[in-house]
Amino acid sequence: GLITDARISEFITLIKDNRNRKTLGYSTGLQALDELTGGMVRGMVWALGAPTSAGKTTLLCQMVAEAMRNGAVCLVFSLETSLPLMYARLAGAVLGIKPTTIYRGRITDEQMLSVQGTLEFFRECGLRIYREVTDAEEIVQRSREAKIGKGRVDIVAVDFIQNVSTAEGDNILQHMAEATKIFQKLSGDLNCCTLIASQLSNDGVRAKGGGIFSYRYASELAHAADVGIELVPSGSGPTDLHVRKNRHGPTGKVTVRFNDCFSAFRDDTEPIPRWQDTRPGY
Repeated sequence: GLITDARISEFITLIKDNRNRKTLGYSTGLQALDELTGGMVRGMVWALGAPTSAGKTTLLCQMVAEAMRNGAVCLVFSLETSLPLMYARLAGAVLGIKPTTIYRGRITDEQMLSVQGTLEFFRECGLRIYREVTDAEEIVQRSREAKIGKGRVDIVAVDFIQNVSTAEGDNILQHMAEATKIFQKLSGDLNCCTLIASQLSNDGVRAKGGGIFSYRYASELAHAADVGIELVPSGSGPTDLHVRKNRHGPTGKVTVRFNDCFSAFRDDTEPIPRWQDTRPGY
């Protein structure tokens, strides 16, 4: 529509506010990635691609947990991980405790209290986790309901897109293309950042961040994403996060290191904290 005085004033206020922010959106918890992307900005779609068991769910949970630490209202649609394990993953991302250790109860009484407090903190933040919702339109419906109930939704995380179904299309390629369109529209309609975990295409796995930018059966996702990331692990060494697409900024590579004891990625130069240093205050 017409550029009015009110819209001009609103835009000037926005860029003045942005000038004083470290990130334009919610922090990912990885400083180098924030500096490259500006953080998880409202209205954007992030696509996180990785080979099987390379850490895409771990990274997604870290990003959701970090957003909640900063006051975000988050929704997680977990299409392959059970609710108890997702609770353990998210709590572990905050506390720096390995999720399987939490799930198996191999923690101290003090840590148990911290896990309980973290889940209560998630509840107060308005976190909702859905396990059986796989239809893209139903994901949209649940997201809209959450916004009505809480007043806003900041982050919608889908893990992972290959398990999403749609009413349109006769094959997985058409389902993935339709789901991508639906999630792209969701980001704009709800003014939220949508995080979509995806398997990489076979060509992408072989190219290790240097070849064709494509997700498995979901080539449309690469086109629709505002930020497209490929995780390239190197065995027991560091993992490279290749920012292959950044619609509003530069592309590049961020090197992180996975610490199994903490089940978290850290900037490669950042020391791994002790558990006692990661406990949130309540």
